[in-house]
Amino acid sequence: MTDMDKPIENPDSDDFPPDYFFHDDDKPEHAAPSEDELSGAAAGNAQSTTPSSHFPGISDEEPFINPAGKLGLFGDRIFNAVEKNEPKVGSLLVSSPDMRDETFSRSVIYLVQHDSRGTTGVILNQQSNIAVHNVLPDWELFCSKPATFFIGGPVEPQAAVGLARIKPGTNWGDPKKGQHIEGRTYLVNLDANLKETLYTLESFRIYVGYSAWVPGQLDNELERGDWFVTNSLPQDFGTDNKTDLYAQVLHRQEWPINLYASRPIDPKLN
Repeated sequence: MTDMDKPIENPDSDDFPPDYFFHDDDKPEHAAPSEDELSGAAAGNAQSTTPSSHFPGISDEEPFINPAGKLGLFGDRIFNAVEKNEPKVGSLLVSSPDMRDETFSRSVIYLVQHDSRGTTGVILNQQSNIAVHNVLPDWELFCSKPATFFIGGPVEPQAAVGLARIKPGTNWGDPKKGQHIEGRTYLVNLDANLKETLYTLESFRIYVGYSAWVPGQLDNELERGDWFVTNSLPQDFGTDNKTDLYAQVLHRQEWPINLYASRPIDPKLN
């Protein structure tokens, strides 16, 4: 059992997660998809089984879970051997090629919080087949194509948040529109009116659920070699299943990490 299999302590506290995650009981005008819309989501449950259980019509065979996630090729030893970068807000967590938790296999997580209260992020590369138009039609226009929900993680699958990258030279001065994370990246208030700022968006996604670690938990997983920490780049945002973001991020790393960029999803096909 990995540390991530354990429930997050007190996930509903004011400090965890950041303010711009909306929940069913918040009842904003643009709330997260309901239980009817996201069948299998356990309201109030801090953990779910796999990302596929959050959405109706998505079978366990959907491709955003690595079917070979439990086949180890000692990738964690490589991650454990290289120089470790300290996680920070705005950095990426890249799962080890040997990650045994299928929820996080081949995942790239963008960190939106990392401090004494814990760590929170969203998985950038787990796309669902549920159209935003079917649940939050007012937000379809803002989303990068394809306008579908992405799965941010297994914690609180009924929490939803927007993640925006704004164009160079633009600025969001109104804190009601979004919480500044770093650079040109913002968590977006899904109850805000962004129509007048549509022209400023470079990319925009809506994530349901999030990934979270209590204090010290991520440090232990980094020490074990479960994750590699690297900087995020503009091209990491707004991607879809047509882009292998996991391989893209690994490819730009130094040797030997970049060797795993060409590793097939199923190592048996190598």
